[in-house]
Amino acid sequence: MSNSSDSDYNFPVLTDDFSDKSSCSENLLSKLRKTNRILDKIVKFSLDQTHSIDEIIHECTEALCTTLEIERSGVWFYNEEKNELKAADIFLTKSADHHTGTVLKAENFPEYFTALSSKRAIVANDARTDP
Repeated sequence: MSNSSDSDYNFPVLTDDFSDKSSCSENLLSKLRKTNRILDKIVKFSLDQTHSIDEIIHECTEALCTTLEIERSGVWFYNEEKNELKAADIFLTKSADHHTGTVLKAENFPEYFTALSSKRAIVANDARTDP
């Protein structure tokens, strides 16, 4: 069995600097605190009975983008026949806009609907172009 040095492997970089474990831990703790604050806000918001389901969904899509540091998130619902998905809310981080009503039809996205019906995870780096 041969000895390999660390330089023989490529590791993904999760933070800017691994030389100081405390900075890595602080970064993780900071993200966890941020996530907990957002989750706390969502729970309190949803328990307040003055908010509609649409307002709660809007709050959740914004929270997802903030927590996961992503550009967009959405909540979609099937129609009764499960041959269409309708966007209850799509939130775009850069513009801070909410969009509703977009409809995806199974006939236009058969592979996507097949994956959804099989309850298989769908991993797509670019949802607009992923087959």
